[in-house]
Amino acid sequence: MFCSALLFSAPSSSCSQYRIIQITDNLYDDYAPEINNKGHIVWWGYDSSDYEIYLFDGKSTTKLTDNDQEDKRAKINDNGHVVWQGYDGSDSEIFLYNGSSTTQLTNNSGIDAHPRINNNGVVVWHGTRPGGTDYEIFLYNGSSTTQLTNNDYNDFSAHINDRGDVVWKQGAGSPPDYEINLYNGSDTSKITDQIFKTTHILRINNKGHVVWNGSTISESSSYEIYVYDGTTMAQLTENDYYDHEPRMNDRGDIVWYGHTPTGDNKFGFGAEIFFAKRVLPNPGVYKLLLLNQ
Repeated sequence: MFCSALLFSAPSSSCSQYRIIQITDNLYDDYAPEINNKGHIVWWGYDSSDYEIYLFDGKSTTKLTDNDQEDKRAKINDNGHVVWQGYDGSDSEIFLYNGSSTTQLTNNSGIDAHPRINNNGVVVWHGTRPGGTDYEIFLYNGSSTTQLTNNDYNDFSAHINDRGDVVWKQGAGSPPDYEINLYNGSDTSKITDQIFKTTHILRINNKGHVVWNGSTISESSSYEIYVYDGTTMAQLTENDYYDHEPRMNDRGDIVWYGHTPTGDNKFGFGAEIFFAKRVLPNPGVYKLLLLNQ
């Protein structure tokens, strides 16, 4: 029984602990909600003119932006601080709401996009610099901004944990080959030991463990799950499935969904949920479970 049934019928006993609330009720589109551990929700929605950023604090909704430009891709931490990218008339910039006021973190002629924020208020994003042709990674520590990369590659899709570790993808060539890089607060290292032709979902937990899915140069077309445990990289799956959307908790357990190929549709039918439970105290050992059999 899925709790979505609450929308159409009386609650089942397994779903009675949930109460569904419709937060928005307007004639326009509202997208991409994010929720923190206090139940505060942020999203971007159309206001008849352009997209703006909205914050629901559990009681009421506040419109964080009100301008004539596009504001999108909002993220929120557990302190209620929100980051997003907003258009300034010529390119996109990064903005931070600290619970009382909004600060524009970037102001340049480059493109700054896809910000992430941790629970200490540290923000990361990727952006181009004036005259540059590739993306670099930037970090705002609460008072100043540091450029973490400076090369001729595309560095993008940065994620940050509460320790301040930052992980991102790096692509070079055409078509690009991808590697995964990790910044530990002082040094940057490459954590992949093989070249990927595609990588998709990339996540880091608060212990500095990293999970992603992708396919290597040596593979045909399937997507596999890979994990970095703070010391070594390992390939978690090796099958004919397309393995997608991995997520990892702070213990190191990993979940994802996988399905058999369906023609050219990489998001085809017959998907199943998989769970890799980390076997402690053996950090590199996982017990693979198939859920919903």
